[in-house]
Amino acid sequence: MAGTLQQTGSFHPMPVIGHPSGWYSRHIEQAEAAGDVHARASHKLGQYVTAGIDPKAPWDHKIKCFKHAMKHYGVAPVGADESLRSFYKKLGDVVRKYASNEALHEAQKFNAEAQKRLSQGADRASVEDDADDFYTALLGHERTPEWCSPDVAERISKLRQLWV
Repeated sequence: MAGTLQQTGSFHPMPVIGHPSGWYSRHIEQAEAAGDVHARASHKLGQYVTAGIDPKAPWDHKIKCFKHAMKHYGVAPVGADESLRSFYKKLGDVVRKYASNEALHEAQKFNAEAQKRLSQGADRASVEDDADDFYTALLGHERTPEWCSPDVAERISKLRQLWV
């Protein structure tokens, strides 16, 4: 592994998002066989991001996938040269892009449902309480979590301000 970290200018593939699980497994195995820990990280990140954008998955599963991808595959290894740091920054950006889109979609969906509840006569205080719980579950207590882009976190914050 130390030799791999010393390489500069090596090509490492950016992850492809949206393939079936078997596709990632095959590419991960190939990267492992070749001893390419960075290609493996890219494919693993793609696998977790793809799981995170599954429209049938609940938010708590999605966020686990995104956080795992960021923590384990979106951060450069210790001792990485500038080329590898740049590569892993791009991997982190992939996580942020997809996680941010999913979080914004969840916030917009909640906002529409909350508006609908109000129009049907729901108590505003009840909707506000649900909104507080929802947005805390969505972003946690951080203004901009590591997995979310600052611009999307700001957009979600504006939606939250409608209720809380």
